[in-house]
Amino acid sequence: MIESGVSTGHAAIPMNVSAGGSLQLTLANSIVPQFVVPSERAMEGEALPLADESASRLVVASALARLRGPYRLELAFDPAAAIATNLQGLLSYRRGDGGFGAFAGATASDPFTTAGALDALLFARAHGVRVDANAVSQGIGFMTQALANPGRFKWCNDTLCKAQLRFEALWTLSQAGHRRTDFLSDIVAQSSSLDSATQIRLARYLLKTPGWQGQGAAMADRVAQTLYVTGRYSVANLSSAWSWLGSLVDAQSQMLQLLIERRAPAEQIDGAVRALVAQQCKCGWPTSADTAAALTALSAYAATEHFTPSTATAMVGNRTVVSMKFGRTASSQTITVDASSLNGEAVAIEGNAHYTLLYTYPVPPNAPGQLAAFRVIRTLNEPSIGSTATGAPALATMDLSAAAPVEVAAGRVFDVDVRTIVDHPVDRIVIEDPLPAGFEAVDTSFRTTLQAIVPQSDSWQIDATQIYRDRVVAYAQHLDPGVYDVHYLVRSVTPGTFRWPGARAYLQDAPEQFGRSASSTLEVRP
Repeated sequence: MIESGVSTGHAAIPMNVSAGGSLQLTLANSIVPQFVVPSERAMEGEALPLADESASRLVVASALARLRGPYRLELAFDPAAAIATNLQGLLSYRRGDGGFGAFAGATASDPFTTAGALDALLFARAHGVRVDANAVSQGIGFMTQALANPGRFKWCNDTLCKAQLRFEALWTLSQAGHRRTDFLSDIVAQSSSLDSATQIRLARYLLKTPGWQGQGAAMADRVAQTLYVTGRYSVANLSSAWSWLGSLVDAQSQMLQLLIERRAPAEQIDGAVRALVAQQCKCGWPTSADTAAALTALSAYAATEHFTPSTATAMVGNRTVVSMKFGRTASSQTITVDASSLNGEAVAIEGNAHYTLLYTYPVPPNAPGQLAAFRVIRTLNEPSIGSTATGAPALATMDLSAAAPVEVAAGRVFDVDVRTIVDHPVDRIVIEDPLPAGFEAVDTSFRTTLQAIVPQSDSWQIDATQIYRDRVVAYAQHLDPGVYDVHYLVRSVTPGTFRWPGARAYLQDAPEQFGRSASSTLEVRP
C-alpha cells in the first residue's frame, strides 16, 4: 500500500498497520527526493527480458544520476552501474535493419519499440551518458523509413495505426534534432482517436513546430479545458483509446510538461505535480515505463522549485516516528519502522512537507489463490520422455483454495505447468512463478542438458520465457480469452522443507489486474 501527498500544516493519513510488516515513511521539502522511493522500486531486481524495460530503466537511472548531486539524493543503487547495465541490455535488442526487437529472441524490429528505445538513448545522451552514435544513426534511419511507409509493417494497415506510428517517428526524430512536418496534417486529423498521453504530446509537438503553433495552441487549450482542478490536484482527465500505449501516469506526466512549457499558473503546475505523485496510491507508477515517464516530467519540474526553512513531524498515535528540519536546499529523510511496534490507525504529519508512506506486509505462507483479473493454476507433473507428452494425473495442484504440502524425492526431474485463464483480451501480460529453495530450474537450451526429458510445450501465444535463479518469468504481447500454459522443468536438489509462494500473472502496465495461485509447502526427501 502506498499513500502520498503534501502537508500544509497538518495531514492525517488513515492506515491500519495491524497486519504486521513494515512502514516506510519519507518526509521531504521537495518532490524530487520524494519520488526516489517509487524510482528505486522500479530498479529493484533483474529486468524483464524486454526492450522497453531496459529503455525505461535507462531513463530512470540517467535522470537520477543527473539529479543526485544538486538534490543530495541517497540512492539504494548505483546509477552509473545501472546505466551501463541497461544501456548494454537495450543495445542487445538491436536488429540488422537498425530497429529494435520487442523481446529477447524477436526476429523482427518493432517500430513502436524502436521509438521508445531511441527516446531512451537520446534522453540518456542529453543527461551526459555516452551512447553509441551508430546505434542512434541506424535507429533514426529505421524510423525515417517507418515515417515514409508505415504500411511496410503488415499489421499497420489502417489510417489510425499509420497516424500513430508516423507521430511516434516524428517525435523521435525531433528528439534527435530533426523536427519535421511530414504527414502532420494526417496525424492531426486523427488526433481525437489517439490515446490521452499522445494527444497531449501532439499538442506539445505542434507548439514547437514552425507554422503549426496556432493549431498547437488550440489543441493545448482544448486539452487544458479537460484539466480537473481541485484545491489540491490538477488531473489530466482524458479518455484513453489505446490504454496499453498511453497510461494514466503517462498522460499526467505529459500534462505536467505541457503546463510547464506554457508557463501555466503556479498553482496548476503544483497541482499537476501533486496529482502525479498521488497516482502512486491508485496503483500508479506500477511499471518501470510509468516511472520513467514520471521522472522525465518531474525532472523538468525540478528546475522550477524554490525552498524555504520549515519543520515537519510524523506521528503514529503518541509516538513520533520522524522529525525533519528543512533548509534552503532540497532534502529528505526516510525511516523504516516495524509495524508491530506502532499503535494507531493513522499517520499524522505536522508542518509543511511532501510525504510518501509505503506499507508492506507479508503474504501468509499458506495463502490461498487470488482471482483479481486472471485465474492462475500451478501443477507439478511427471516429465515427458522425448517428445511424448505424459497423460498421468498431476502430482500436485495449486489453484484458488489452500493447497496441501507437496512431497517429492531428491534428485528427480519434474514438469511445472503454470496455467493462466484469461476471460478478456489483454496486452503485455507477465507470468511469474517463484521457485522454492529445494527446486532448481533446468535450462533446456544448454547442449549439455539431458535430452531424454523435455518439458511439455508452451502455448504458442507465449512470446518469451526467462529462467532466473529464484523464479521463471514468461511474457506475451497479446492474449485473447482462453487458457494458456507455460511449462518448465525443475530438479529437486536440496532435502528439506521449503515455502512455495504462489505463481502470479499480471499486466505489465496495470499490475493491479492480476491472479495468483495458492501458496504451498515443498518437502524434498533425501
